Amino acid sequence: MNWPKGLKKTAQRVAVLGEFTRSTKALSVLSVHQSLPNINIATLYRIVDSFVEHGVLVRSDEFQPKEKHYQLAGISHRHTLHCVICDQRVPMSYCPVHLRSEIDGYQVLDHRLEIEGICLACRQGPKIQINNPKV
Repeated sequence: MNWPKGLKKTAQRVAVLGEFTRSTKALSVLSVHQSLPNINIATLYRIVDSFVEHGVLVRSDEFQPKEKHYQLAGISHRHTLHCVICDQRVPMSYCPVHLRSEIDGYQVLDHRLEIEGICLACRQGPKIQINNPKV
């Protein structure tokens, strides 16, 4: 990836961009701070804001109600599997939704999907009771 014009290349920005480049999922500023604790949290917010402003990052379309998550710009939409036990979220390896270009008079531009379930690790752990799966 080429460095965006008008954005000074600093060690902190390179480190933050590296976190997003290596990640297979969208990241919050707080999760980046866990990986890069030597960078002040306010600085991290400014770096992420500047990356969004320069088109390097975009706000993720994943369902994350507690805090904003970001991913590299230009990545096509991702669908997410969410474990309701351990709260792990992982991107699906393919898109299971095949939409027409128009539905009920709407031109389809994009879509998002999050599937809730129980990951393999949690299923193999202590037995749990799941009430009324919504399948």
